[in-house]
Amino acid sequence: MNARVGTALFFAAALVGMIALALGAELNHDEHQFVASAALLAREGLLPYRDFPYFHTPNLVGIYALLFQLTDHLLLAARLFSMVCAWLSGLVLFGFAWRRSSSIAFALGVAALFLTNPVVVYTFPKAWNNFPPVLLLLLAFVSQCRGARTAHVGWFFASGLFVAFAAGTRISFAPLALPFLVMAWFTPGKWRTVAAALAGMFLASIPVFFFLAITPGEFLFDNLVYNGRVNAAYRLASGDERSALAAKAFFVAKTLVNPGNLALFAAGLFALWQVARRYRSDYAVALLLAILPFVLLGVFAPTPSYTQYYSVLAAVLALAVAIGLKPRPIWPLAAAVGLSLIASLVQHFTMLTRFASGKWTPLQLHAKGRAVPAEAGPGRILTLAPIVALEGGSEIYGAFATGSFAWRTAPYLSEEDRRRHGFVAPPDLPALLAAQPPAGILLGYDKEREEALLNYAKTHGYRRVKLPDKINLWLPPAAAPGNSSP
Repeated sequence: MNARVGTALFFAAALVGMIALALGAELNHDEHQFVASAALLAREGLLPYRDFPYFHTPNLVGIYALLFQLTDHLLLAARLFSMVCAWLSGLVLFGFAWRRSSSIAFALGVAALFLTNPVVVYTFPKAWNNFPPVLLLLLAFVSQCRGARTAHVGWFFASGLFVAFAAGTRISFAPLALPFLVMAWFTPGKWRTVAAALAGMFLASIPVFFFLAITPGEFLFDNLVYNGRVNAAYRLASGDERSALAAKAFFVAKTLVNPGNLALFAAGLFALWQVARRYRSDYAVALLLAILPFVLLGVFAPTPSYTQYYSVLAAVLALAVAIGLKPRPIWPLAAAVGLSLIASLVQHFTMLTRFASGKWTPLQLHAKGRAVPAEAGPGRILTLAPIVALEGGSEIYGAFATGSFAWRTAPYLSEEDRRRHGFVAPPDLPALLAAQPPAGILLGYDKEREEALLNYAKTHGYRRVKLPDKINLWLPPAAAPGNSSP
């Protein structure tokens, strides 16, 4: 088979499989804030931080808002974007490995080792902010390597642009600006290359500067204070008194127990050991070693740890394999890919079975969302699952754009801080809803935290309409249909 045809077939097959996983993955509560915030911007012109809480840097809100101008299938569009970013990351790794090794088989092996990794397979099907910055980091890396090789400052401008845009998508990528700038200095034309990288970083940081200018207190609170002091208070009150260091060490061990993760970790570690001494003669090696500590900082700094945080480390380890392993013999890499694929199929088999059985989560949620305004009519829907209401075209309350996140932590803020930063706690609910009574209250997606919402529905005479999958829509007395129940 022609090598180009084989490559095209590989990436086409990967794309089809990845679409299946994106459709089959069940809804994760982390997805609400990314989708809902963008829908509020696209439909009502509301801005994160100023008009509602948002606990990440802002770029993905704008990207998703643009996508939502093209379709009302919100979760589907957002998930496909995340999936395409992962697929393109594999393509970038393939191109980089092919250029260094001149072996298509080896380059395909590197891409396959990355795309079949269990951490990657777990992460990309969700509408999260993990894979867009991973793709941007890989593009920054290959751009700077090309700039070092060609001495063209445009590539350093591009690398700065990609790094800063990654940081504006996920704040844990911000420290990576430092090693890219330092390594730009170690190239011909030091001042010019550093200046070009800084110019790219400045341009890509304009969205962050914009929000810092118009709403500095809320921006800093949502990105720093919430993810630090507020989350720590919530975890402590929830009975999580584990040492952060011990918990993270345990999570690393649990992640590496998976044979697919161990295969990539071992291959990447061996590759790094092979090339570590070449940092003076090989710019790619030096740049990889420079960014690695900052990648690890971004992975391990957040508390608690979650699997998706390791997706960027998977990309960097795949880069190490592309740089440090020899293309011959190919069988060790092929064995690692096989192990990774089997481990991912076993661990994530449910996603594929859901896809095969027609349980396509984004389409199912869109259909459920369409039922909400059909029953409730126009008006705002009170819910901890804003994606569902928004899929049907209903409006939501900005204070609940993050789903359960702002709601569950609001009790650990003072009343003044809640008012200043747009949080709502159970005692604040009556005042909020007195000004804007809900047209419906959608419950059943987060039963552990819905008690106050359910109590409000019952005490104000709302009537229950049963929806599929044990979901209930509570309607005001005048709007309740004949088949509703108390």
